[in-house]
Amino acid sequence: MKKSLVITITLIIIFIILAMLTTTQSLKDNSKNTIIINNKQLSIEFAITPEQHKKGLMFRESLCENCGMLFVFESSDIYSFWMKNTLISLDMIWIDSTGKIVDIAKNTKIDTCKNNECKPVTYTPLNSAKYVLEVNAGFTKQNNIKVGDFVEGYLFNR
Repeated sequence: MKKSLVITITLIIIFIILAMLTTTQSLKDNSKNTIIINNKQLSIEFAITPEQHKKGLMFRESLCENCGMLFVFESSDIYSFWMKNTLISLDMIWIDSTGKIVDIAKNTKIDTCKNNECKPVTYTPLNSAKYVLEVNAGFTKQNNIKVGDFVEGYLFNR
């Protein structure tokens, strides 16, 4: 009887440990989709591949209030962004490899090009960045986000 009790308790302990590990891993995975700037949490989508970089937020008619798209590049560089086929005005935040905000373009213009004869508006940062975060226009002003602030989250552990 003692032996079966020990086996039962051992199995319960193993089950509890596995449940805790699964829950912890799930929380870690969810944290990969959020970042924090000035105590404001954002849900983010990632743009990692060249195809995702090219498409970005093209043709989107809206972006939820505390959402954004984070463009992740392999190395730091001067990454220009254009507004071709972008239907919503954005704030663009360039972030270096340490999570420091190095430039911001506020209230970008909506693309009004309806044919290929006009050139889309392009935004180029003053400094190199490894990441670019696109959020709704006005987000940086509303949350007092400025150059020199730091982004916290999965990719930005300092």
